[in-house]
Amino acid sequence: MQSPGSVAAVAASTIGEGSVLVSPLAMALVAAQVDSGSQHKPSMIITPGDPPAAGKTAGAISATNLATLRTLMRATVHQGAARQADLAGQPVYGQVGTVMYRPGKHPVWATWFVGYRGDVAIAVLELSRSASASAAPLAAQVLGAAG
Repeated sequence: MQSPGSVAAVAASTIGEGSVLVSPLAMALVAAQVDSGSQHKPSMIITPGDPPAAGKTAGAISATNLATLRTLMRATVHQGAARQADLAGQPVYGQVGTVMYRPGKHPVWATWFVGYRGDVAIAVLELSRSASASAAPLAAQVLGAAG
């Protein structure tokens, strides 16, 4: 990725637009690191109840930054743009965003949710014809089903 050349480019990059390219898996791993404070190797769950893969490594996020990220992610779900992902019981932490995926007369929007609940971290990407759509309800379904 190139360094942003203007204030507008910096702003676009901070919300996932511009030249930012990242996979949903990479963002789920970021959410997992915010939750635990350690980096995780990805693992595939074949059936419910598979034990998590071993292999945590030391993370590079400071305790102060982790606390700030957790506070912001909880606020986004509890009272912010991701309220539709707020579930009863164990709290959900997350962040949402919407970017234009395909411009034109009939644009397609990409909405995303990155977050965690307990020991499950997820990233949800949903394509929609509406800029007001949110991936938060789908994230709530996934997190609710995961327990």
